Amino acid sequence: MNARWAHEDIVYNGNYCAAQGALKNAANNGTALWSFMIALHVFNLLFLRWQTTRAGMAATLIGGWSAIGMIVLLGPSVFEKPDRGPYFGVSGYWCWITDEYPAEQTYMEYFFVSSLVKISEFGLH
Repeated sequence: MNARWAHEDIVYNGNYCAAQGALKNAANNGTALWSFMIALHVFNLLFLRWQTTRAGMAATLIGGWSAIGMIVLLGPSVFEKPDRGPYFGVSGYWCWITDEYPAEQTYMEYFFVSSLVKISEFGLH
């Protein structure tokens, strides 16, 4: 998606930019969440000796993707305010959560991602 901005030599707000921001938010949070889920699954298999069922797998997939969708949709639907501008928009050289929402950048991505990664890595140290 950044190829468009490189070709046009400018980054600007719009639907394409909002889509890129939402995709970036979903990808970062999704990577952290699924890394945590893999670590939890491995722990359950190796240490607790729990067997995975089809229902458990379905619940994990539905719950995981729903959580990621909720995080992405929560920003524009709950936090976006007209006086602060768009939630997903130009943020430096690409599109993401705009600089008008610094607390949301911190808590809707940085804090969430770093917390899940730290929990996932807990047993590796």
